[in-house]
Amino acid sequence: MSSFTTPAPPVPPISRTRKRAAVLIVAATVALCCAAVLAWWNPWGFVSLDTGLFGAVVVATVLPVTAGALVLLLVRAMAVRITVSILCGVAALVALCGGAGVALFTDPNWKRAVLATSTTGDYQVVSRTQDSLTWRQELHIAYPAGILTRESTRPLACLQATFGDTPKVRVTSASFVAAHEVELTLDNGTTWRTPFDPDDLRPSQTLDAGCWYTGAHVHKVP
Repeated sequence: MSSFTTPAPPVPPISRTRKRAAVLIVAATVALCCAAVLAWWNPWGFVSLDTGLFGAVVVATVLPVTAGALVLLLVRAMAVRITVSILCGVAALVALCGGAGVALFTDPNWKRAVLATSTTGDYQVVSRTQDSLTWRQELHIAYPAGILTRESTRPLACLQATFGDTPKVRVTSASFVAAHEVELTLDNGTTWRTPFDPDDLRPSQTLDAGCWYTGAHVHKVP
């Protein structure tokens, strides 16, 4: 007496439509992640791209979503598809909620004010201040151009005081003493000046009062 077993049906190949969709998803993910990382890095100093850690949150959220979508498109085993998709969904939710919470908590929430404008109107000295547990003020050279407004990635001056302390000095005023040179007046009666690069807006020197900047370009307030 012989017995026969029915062979398992052949697994159908992945369709071209699914493969094309997977390629498009990967391409869109790479483009979105590159844009988010570039905005997070922001080497040009565009104010409109100053979004703190939200670029990293976008990357951390998109990657598991993309992984789940690729599994649904390219994996034939139903159990694997369901399990991995759920895990990816949970990971994306944790990254979105947790990352957004951290980004909001660490956002310095700068209060911006223009302290001085050059005679040509091409450059400004912008003050960025936050006042929480740590009082911090940064002065930057800005190039006003609407949505394309840029600020120097290196501060012109940085003043900081923690836990209710008063800063060593405060900036009382700023002025452009030359086409590409700024002078700051401090509340101790002294003045301090430095030139800056007209292209990348970077000052030659940075005045530091409690911000712990280091380097040959840093002028420490005693």
